[in-house]
Amino acid sequence: MAKNEKYEIGILGGGQLARMMLLKAHELGIPACALSTDPKDPAAQVTNSWIQGDPKKTADLKKFLNQVKVVTYESEFIDADKVVSLLKDAGARSYPKTQQMKLLQQRKTQKAWLDSVKLPTSPWLDSEQIRSFSNLQSTLGSKKIVMKKNMGGYDGYGTFIVEDEQSFQSIDAQLAEQKISYVAEAFVPFKRELAVTFARSRTGQIVKYPIVESFQTDSRCDWVKGPMRTDRHLRFLNKIQRALTSLEYVGVIAFELFETRLGELLVNEIAPRVHNSSHYSLNGFNEDQFSMHIKAVTGRDLVAPQCFAGGFAMKNLIGSGIKTVSLKTKKAVHVHWYGKHENRKGRKMGHVNALASNANAALKLAENSVKDMKV
Repeated sequence: MAKNEKYEIGILGGGQLARMMLLKAHELGIPACALSTDPKDPAAQVTNSWIQGDPKKTADLKKFLNQVKVVTYESEFIDADKVVSLLKDAGARSYPKTQQMKLLQQRKTQKAWLDSVKLPTSPWLDSEQIRSFSNLQSTLGSKKIVMKKNMGGYDGYGTFIVEDEQSFQSIDAQLAEQKISYVAEAFVPFKRELAVTFARSRTGQIVKYPIVESFQTDSRCDWVKGPMRTDRHLRFLNKIQRALTSLEYVGVIAFELFETRLGELLVNEIAPRVHNSSHYSLNGFNEDQFSMHIKAVTGRDLVAPQCFAGGFAMKNLIGSGIKTVSLKTKKAVHVHWYGKHENRKGRKMGHVNALASNANAALKLAENSVKDMKV
C-alpha cells in the first residue's frame, strides 16, 4: 500500500475469527489489517498487515482507526463508547455500527430487543427486578432458573443453572460482590439446539445460511451438521430478516436457537459477528461466512450461499494440553488449524469440515476423521 493510504478494512482482535477474516479479505483483494496485542496471535501469523496494540487502550485504538476506512470486530465485547468517540476524528466507519454492538453485547438489552421485535425467547428478568428465588420461579414459570452474566459470557462461561434457594443466593451474592449484573431466564427443556446465520449488506441486501443443528459438550460447541428442514420455520426466519432490516444491521450475525419439544423455536443468544456455528461454510458453500462478512461491511454485493453437497458438518478440535499435536487423518475432510501458541485443555484449537450426501453422513465422516488425530 502507498504511504498514507488507508486499509479498506481493519479488524479489532487477533484470534481465529480475525485470522479467517484476514485470509478471506486477502483472497478478495481487499486491503485489510488487524489490531491485537501478541505477535503470536493467530491473526498475526497470516499477514504482514498486523498491527500491535491493545484494543482497550485509547492511544492504540486511535492510531489503528486512523489507518482504516471501516472497522469491524471478531468479538462483540468491545468498548463501544470508546470506539464511537474516536471514529469521527479518524474518518472511519464501524460495521456493525457501534450502537448495534452495544445493544447486542449485553444480555439485558439483547433480550429486550428480542421482545420488542417479537422474536420468541425464554421469559427473563433483569437482576434488579428480582426479589427472591421463589418469586423468580413464579414469575418466569420455571423451577430451574438460568442466571447469565450481563456481559462477557461465551462457551458456558458466566452461565449458571440453579434449582434451589441456597444455590441462587450463593451465586447472586458472588455476582453482587463483583458488581456484576445478570439476567435470569426460565430454563428451556429443549429437544435440540439449532443455529442460523444471516448477512446483511450496507445497501440492505440480506442472505442466509441454512438452519443447522449444533451439539454442545460442557457448554462448548462440539459439532454442527446440516442442513435442517426449514419449511415449517419460514415465518420465523422471515421475522428475523425483518428485525435485521429495522435495526439496519450490517455484517454477518448468528442466532443460536432452542427447538422445544413441541417443535417451536426460541432465540437463546445472538452473536453480532462471524460465528463457530457457520465454520462449515468454509468448505461446504460457494460463499463462506468470512468472505460474506468482509463483502457486507465494505459495501460489496452479496451472493446467496449455495451448498456443494447434500449434507455438511463441522467438528471442533478441542485441545487436550499435549505438546505434540498430530493432525493426520485418513479421511477426506478439510482441516483448519488456528495456530494458537498454547494448547490448553478445553481450548478450541481448530476444526474439520466434511461433506457427504446428507447431514448425518457428513457428521460421521467428520467424527471419524478426528479419531486419527492427537489434539
